Amino acid sequence: MADNTRKRVLLATIQSTIDVDEVPSAFTENVITVGLQLPAFQSNTVERNVDRGVSFGNLQQSITDVYNKLAFGVELNGSDFNHSALMRCCGLSLTTNASELTANAVSGTSNSVTLDATASSTDDTYNFLFIEITSGAGAGQFGVINDYTGSSKNAYVNWRRSDGQGITSPNNTSVYRIPAQRSYRPISTSFEFVSLYDSLDQQKHPMINVMGTVSASLANGQYPQFNYDLSGKYISATAEAAPTPLWGSAYKDPLLVNNSNTKLLIDNKVHNLVNANFDLNNDVKYANFSGESISIRDRKPSGSIEIESPDLSANHFYDDIISETTFEMLLRHGQVDSNSVVIFSPKVQFLSPTEGEIDEISTLKMNFSLLPYSRYFDPDADLIYIFF
Repeated sequence: MADNTRKRVLLATIQSTIDVDEVPSAFTENVITVGLQLPAFQSNTVERNVDRGVSFGNLQQSITDVYNKLAFGVELNGSDFNHSALMRCCGLSLTTNASELTANAVSGTSNSVTLDATASSTDDTYNFLFIEITSGAGAGQFGVINDYTGSSKNAYVNWRRSDGQGITSPNNTSVYRIPAQRSYRPISTSFEFVSLYDSLDQQKHPMINVMGTVSASLANGQYPQFNYDLSGKYISATAEAAPTPLWGSAYKDPLLVNNSNTKLLIDNKVHNLVNANFDLNNDVKYANFSGESISIRDRKPSGSIEIESPDLSANHFYDDIISETTFEMLLRHGQVDSNSVVIFSPKVQFLSPTEGEIDEISTLKMNFSLLPYSRYFDPDADLIYIFF
């Protein structure tokens, strides 16, 4: 019987040892995918090129440098449970805040807050986590903690608002909240890799030592998604039925991109989003001259946005681009607990402005480059993904 192309399942798990298949679980490590295909076979050929006594005809070729590539999407929602291993194999390090933290602040400024005495005394505990003020002075403000000093309980954060109001320094009336969340930041060493099984009905195509890159795409009126581009060591396929996928209660339905669900802030100014793409842009290479390997050689995160054209008196991006002005950018998709994603970059350089148009409304399109920011005490912290 022919294989049914609707029966596609992807399993993925972190490998603890290079070249050892970790065998992902069909019950806890299935990835809910969009547009999954079988791995694309990659190889080079070497022709013998021997001299011969005839003029025409092919010569035998040897197959070398064999590996697999796999590209697919994953719905972007407030849960990373089914693709955490894939985020990590793209050179992203996971920080987990397992329980919500909420209390009255001791004091604060326009770019910091002093947490209460029960907060951690360990430096960097809350780095790259989302925080908000729920009541008191500064209520409605939020941001991403860029550094935390345990001895003083100081969390450094550039406060933002999505309602257009000004920023108020927190004080002892301010109630802060750090939700339970999972935050991913880029790293340049100690990479992780995964084993994955790509199943099509009665075919199972394994890959091991998998690494790759990931981007996030959001377009108004559409479901947003992550787009993975992975490379891994070729393992021979086997005849084996695809497992039954398990979605689980941790999975969240995606939300459409629109003005209610999606807030884009460039510094402290809200912009109406048409579409955006955030690309980690890892340079992933296969090599076989000193032992077979797949590795991330570089990362140059970049992307593009299209927004409703802003008032030039408020945002003159053309002049800002010429003067090489940089900005902080924060996009929050999903405005309620349990189904929110924050995409954050502390230092964005916009490039290549062009005019656009949607239903006779003027738009502005810009490319951007995401830069490391030394103030964050982490040169890799150029693109942060937060789920809560």
